[in-house]
Amino acid sequence: MRAIKGVQMAINGILTVIILILLLVFFIPQCMGYQPYNIQTGSMTPKYPIGSMIYVKSVPFEQIQKGDVITYRTAQDSGWVVTHRVTKVDSQAQTIVTKGDANNTEDGAISYSSVIGKASNFAVPFLGRLTTEYQDKNGKMITVVCIVVLLGISFLLDLVKKQTDIDTEEE
Repeated sequence: MRAIKGVQMAINGILTVIILILLLVFFIPQCMGYQPYNIQTGSMTPKYPIGSMIYVKSVPFEQIQKGDVITYRTAQDSGWVVTHRVTKVDSQAQTIVTKGDANNTEDGAISYSSVIGKASNFAVPFLGRLTTEYQDKNGKMITVVCIVVLLGISFLLDLVKKQTDIDTEEE
């Protein structure tokens, strides 16, 4: 009986940790106006290692300065998003030139309309790699199956515990 209770407590603990991590990593930052993005190349190492998750917040053009790290779309309707450091700001044309910290050359000028926002200094190593795997169809399926299996085991253990309690009372 103690073993059943211990296993059930462990499963409930695992589920609680999963929910807390999801809240801390996704929900709370989004409530504060930040969107998570994954670093998939080494252009911003060592500040943002490959596989890190960063948080980006939309800001007005006037708040973007040389030295800031911004995230922007490379072209209209393209799925590519880049996070690089600002090297030049043209206030009149509202364009920005960026460069990856690990790159030798600057990127071309981009329009402010392509800017998603400023990246925070906070990054979570490896979490970007994990969420990239999760976003894959199989990753979502595996996550759902694991949660359902854990909930099912917890439910079955609860039934066994209740049946054991009933059998003990009858004796």
